[in-house]
Amino acid sequence: MQRLPHRLFAGVMVVGIAFILAACDQPAPSTRGIESTPSLPPGATRIVGDPQKGPYDEKADPVQDIATAFTQAKADNKYVLLDFGANWCLDCIVLSRYYATDPVKSLIARSYHLVLIDVGNFDTHLDVVNQYGNPIENGIPALVILDPAGKVLVTTKAGEFADARSMSAKQVFDFLQKWAPKQG
Repeated sequence: MQRLPHRLFAGVMVVGIAFILAACDQPAPSTRGIESTPSLPPGATRIVGDPQKGPYDEKADPVQDIATAFTQAKADNKYVLLDFGANWCLDCIVLSRYYATDPVKSLIARSYHLVLIDVGNFDTHLDVVNQYGNPIENGIPALVILDPAGKVLVTTKAGEFADARSMSAKQVFDFLQKWAPKQG
């Protein structure tokens, strides 16, 4: 096999990288028209938001959103699902898109009050992160499921969802179904 001259190889690599970067810079497919479930607290009304901004409301007050979710959970006996993530995180965006599609969407509407919490570059809302045992320590998105009384039922602090892009909707559904409140 003939080897490429060093300069030619470098040029091919530069062109290849340019194509990859150009592809990454393309806008995400439109998600307009996807509605969030009515049971979501105010800070989590954009399950799949504007593709240019992402699903996490960077201006939301997670303390207030969590308090609202617990008030609702006590009234309807659903669980509170906290999703810690960031708009720059591909895995977080993938997971949020699963939230907007059935059967995951229906399961969340039936069983959970979802609160999306922006963690920025692992430097935002750290008081809330630490309140729930630092679930982002091994990556985001990180989930915490709590009962209406505030007891932590499960946390993905080992990074179980940090590679959500390689997960299927069924895997997300199965995880949430396993921890959902029992009906009946």
